[in-house]
Amino acid sequence: MNFNLAITSLLTLALLASCDKSSNDQNSADTETAPREPTESLSNKLISPSLLQQALETGNMQVIDIRSSGEYQLGHIKGALDLSLGNFQDRSLPYGGMMSPTAEVERIMASSGVSSEKSIAIYDSKGGVDAARLWWILTNYGLANVYILNGGLDSWTKAGLPISNQKTAPNTSTFQFPEMQRDIYASRDDVKAAIGNSEYVIIDCRSAGEYESGHIPGAVNLDWANAINYRSDRTFKSAEELKEVYTKLGLDENKKIITYCASGFRSAHTAFVLSELLGQKNVENYDGSWIEWQHYNEAVEN
Repeated sequence: MNFNLAITSLLTLALLASCDKSSNDQNSADTETAPREPTESLSNKLISPSLLQQALETGNMQVIDIRSSGEYQLGHIKGALDLSLGNFQDRSLPYGGMMSPTAEVERIMASSGVSSEKSIAIYDSKGGVDAARLWWILTNYGLANVYILNGGLDSWTKAGLPISNQKTAPNTSTFQFPEMQRDIYASRDDVKAAIGNSEYVIIDCRSAGEYESGHIPGAVNLDWANAINYRSDRTFKSAEELKEVYTKLGLDENKKIITYCASGFRSAHTAFVLSELLGQKNVENYDGSWIEWQHYNEAVEN
């Protein structure tokens, strides 16, 4: 059976079963309900601990721990590969944060033992913000089967699933992106063209304080953390809650959306929410974000 189809089948069964039974300044996050068990899945790119464990048993799923190597050494999902997010920054630019070029990402992934022939699940301990950044890079370069673990490592440990402090030895692997890329990337020129264009919504995913101190002209503000249960288990909110959160921005399926933050990390999280969990079809993340925008002294609105 095709692995992506198998994962989708697992998600569907989990959802049916459940039906049968029934960064910075985060003070701007919405009021939350009491902590609860993570839902089985909100989309086929957001995976629960139990479904990830089942997928790992097939041998066709690899797990990437995107946290620091120090955190990895203290305990990680058994079999997870140590691959911190700092590896994926383009060091050739005079400002930081930009994603590495395609060939460099391929080299990093292959040398770390990641195969492009297998599906990939990514986790962190920050509510998915770092995992979403790597999801965005890999997805933008055309990789289809990339998942985020809902709730990160905490959700895995709370489920009583295997943890190890032994480093996973990377196997020799081949990693190559497909020729067809998804293109969910926005450049500085794309953002400039979107300013004042009624077909676009530019979303500033930083905190309210950061937004008020200066933002891209015409951008609306919604802190990325409003998409998760930030003060409890840091799982993603339900589909109904997410719709309520983002309805205030006046989005519809015909709108083209560009997200940005300080360096394209938090905005990658919002891009994941909008495209994978809410079904928006035209979502791009501005990779350079505020760091690049300020570097070139572009127009600022207060």
